[in-house]
Amino acid sequence: MQPALSARHLSSQLGKFLRMVFDTDEVEISCDEVFEMLDRYVELEARGEDVAHLFPPLMKHLERCKDCREEYEALRRIMQASPA
Repeated sequence: MQPALSARHLSSQLGKFLRMVFDTDEVEISCDEVFEMLDRYVELEARGEDVAHLFPPLMKHLERCKDCREEYEALRRIMQASPA
């Protein structure tokens, strides 16, 4: 038999769930879609393009998804280390 969940734990879980619901956008993209576009996104960003304006759903996804953000940051480091 599992111990009963504390009221604090339930409240915390409910808060996380509600944040996810309210943070949901009408248009969202998946991690697979982000990975397909990420190279181009980083290239344009390196050239000084306004990627936030060009790819708003991708930018929003990067703000919310730790795995995709780590991949993005790794690509940025590679681009910055590469000779021009």
